[in-house]
Amino acid sequence: MWCSVKADFHFAAADVGQLSMPRVTSERHFYRLNGSSTFLKRTSDSYWGYITLESLTIYEKIYHETCKINPESNGYVWYSMFRRQFRGHHPPVALIEETWRRLLRNASAPLEKTPYPKGFVVAMIYMLHIESHFNDRKPNSRDARRPKKVVLSPERRELCKSFGFWAPCQCGSHCGRRWNFANKVGISKGGWPNRFCAVAMAIAEGRGGTPWLETRTKWERGGN
Repeated sequence: MWCSVKADFHFAAADVGQLSMPRVTSERHFYRLNGSSTFLKRTSDSYWGYITLESLTIYEKIYHETCKINPESNGYVWYSMFRRQFRGHHPPVALIEETWRRLLRNASAPLEKTPYPKGFVVAMIYMLHIESHFNDRKPNSRDARRPKKVVLSPERRELCKSFGFWAPCQCGSHCGRRWNFANKVGISKGGWPNRFCAVAMAIAEGRGGTPWLETRTKWERGGN
């Protein structure tokens, strides 16, 4: 796991089916996102490495707004609910559908058959965000029988479950930070800014280490 993310440290900053649904007056946070460095890092060795704290914060807001459409969905999002967070042809309807299918175990299953948990929704919003602004960026895994079709590996699909989870820091210094590794290297929020954190230090210095690995492992398990 460490070997697969080592190169990315160079770019890291220190730091419901058919139910009747009520009308929602969401401001549709997706359209606050753009291709600037605030929301997408300028460089990364990985498709997933462009995520920033600012963009992840908005992805989570979109998820929570979507859940308001059907409060009885218990935090799960159906395709019809998700689709209502977008307007017009940006992003294209075909891309929204394709992105949803990437996370289905059976990509040919009906869209409304399976609701998604928070992590999957956050991961989909990221994919729609980056691919709406940079057409040449797609996940690496593709269907060998259909080269133009993107298929996420089983391992990546499992990691996507954790995209909405913030793991408590395992630095041992009680820094109070919480970490998300959707970008592979680590994004933190909260905590005591003046308190030493071995995880933040490891990222700033472009290395891993035990506290970093333990925190990332806790994050990976948090989505399951």
